[in-house]
Amino acid sequence: MKPVNVPMTAPKIAVIARDIWQRDAVGEFTLFSAERLSNLGFHVQCYAENTSEELIGQGAVRLISDLHNDINPQDMILFHFSTYDPLFDELVKLENRICVYFHNITPPEHFVGWDEVAVKVTGLGYDQIKLLEKVDHIAVNSPYTANVVAEQGVNVGTMTEIAPSRGMSSWQIEADQDFEYLNTSYLLYVGRLAPNKGISEVLNTFAEFKKLDPSIKLIILGVPSTPDYQIHLMQLLDELSLNDGSVQFLSGLDKSKLADFYRNADAFITLSTHEGFCVPVAEALFFECPVFSNGLPPIDWICSRARQLSHMSTSSEPVEMAKELHDFMTSMKAITRNPYNGEVAKNIERLCSPTNYDEWLRRVFPNT
Repeated sequence: MKPVNVPMTAPKIAVIARDIWQRDAVGEFTLFSAERLSNLGFHVQCYAENTSEELIGQGAVRLISDLHNDINPQDMILFHFSTYDPLFDELVKLENRICVYFHNITPPEHFVGWDEVAVKVTGLGYDQIKLLEKVDHIAVNSPYTANVVAEQGVNVGTMTEIAPSRGMSSWQIEADQDFEYLNTSYLLYVGRLAPNKGISEVLNTFAEFKKLDPSIKLIILGVPSTPDYQIHLMQLLDELSLNDGSVQFLSGLDKSKLADFYRNADAFITLSTHEGFCVPVAEALFFECPVFSNGLPPIDWICSRARQLSHMSTSSEPVEMAKELHDFMTSMKAITRNPYNGEVAKNIERLCSPTNYDEWLRRVFPNT
């Protein structure tokens, strides 16, 4: 969609998230929400408590402190809920129409011993799930997230399931014929390096896998969530004798480089213990990169569109998972990948199509 000229009389929507950062899944989808609403003919402004000077300077985001002066009773609100936000308690007291996209919240126990601030914040966030009863419409990123709401005893009626994606068309990037890992056999992980992402489990499984295939490498693309967790991962490399260069941590890659990593990986691996969705899994499958996982419900939901290219392990033992992974990767050698255009890629493209989001936005925000 190309941006349209919005009439001065068009309705205004405030798009709000506590944190809006570029290269962050929630932040990027919040900015994408503003883009889609603008293209649908609304006046749109994003607001956040925490954001970058760059986004503020561009006028893309204003601070929450500006919201009280900016908003009028006839304006509407799209709130992105992914963590505790004291503003949510205030928003539900307003007469304005409020619709919420709920990204899920990682349970506090996943951060115990690693990040006590996160333990407190996620606990408070879970307490706020009950506020969803007071909003007009809710979208969630997966059936699992809808179940989380129901399990909290919150009666909200119908929730619409929409993948938190900008769509897959921008991933159709020409391959780099000089990609440095072109002739390297490697497993790939993409995402934040946080306790709930199961990086320790990936490393333990990889250590066992190397006994079956000593030439394999593991490429981990992401930034540590806390210094303590980063130290833990480095210590684990030493304990597992993986400090030989077979594991490489990279970050700050542009999209074309990331596309090459997806395109050439032998398999994508994730052993996360909590997800609401999992954007990197969808991205990997768009390149028809095989996915090995531990069967977490949101990941299994995505991979249900790619059974021929995915394996959900039922084991939690590194030795057993390594054997399963080895058998899976062996079977995948006979598969011809067709990035962008294969059956799996098309299934993922439909799941992540922006038109799904547009349909919900049109339905819940009247443009009159």
